[in-house]
Amino acid sequence: MAVYNKPAPACNFAQTAAQAALRAARELGSSDDVATVAIRVPEAAARYPGCDSKGPFHNALQAKMSISFSVAAVLARGALEEENYADINDPRILRVVERTELQSAPDLTAAFPANQGAEVLVGLRNGKTIHHRLENVIAATPEQIRARFRRAASDVIGDKRALYLEELVDNCTSLPVSHVIAAQCRLEPSEQRLRPAS
Repeated sequence: MAVYNKPAPACNFAQTAAQAALRAARELGSSDDVATVAIRVPEAAARYPGCDSKGPFHNALQAKMSISFSVAAVLARGALEEENYADINDPRILRVVERTELQSAPDLTAAFPANQGAEVLVGLRNGKTIHHRLENVIAATPEQIRARFRRAASDVIGDKRALYLEELVDNCTSLPVSHVIAAQCRLEPSEQRLRPAS
């Protein structure tokens, strides 16, 4: 019955490794400095279908399933956000993906499923190593979730409607009908992008 909100917009098994990679990225001058990336995770994560993929990636969902892509995107972009998956052919990300090695770690496997730990070791061209380990995933806070929602919704329906939609969701138990929430999510014809003819 335990539930947590994912900080990364990716597979559950990519969460902790991506969080460790974010800590490593803060010490990294440039992703061009990356020579190797060892990613250590529980065996369940390493063996889950799609999590061990290094591409090629044909859509964002494949990239979001890949632990290597998620870690590489964080190292290349220095951020843990939806935009990491906007360009699955970004050469900076793919260069780092090629340098990753996903490993099953016995100690992390033994701690799973009570803990979902991960470890990232970034070998640099100068011979140094950046090492970060988390014993468990860190859940996204309510503030982070709201900020992520506001950014995403505002980009699509505008600031005013996004705030109104947030208010409706906050007070959904007192609404006489729920379809008003769905109505706020619909794009007006003038807001919809033109679709190419098929």
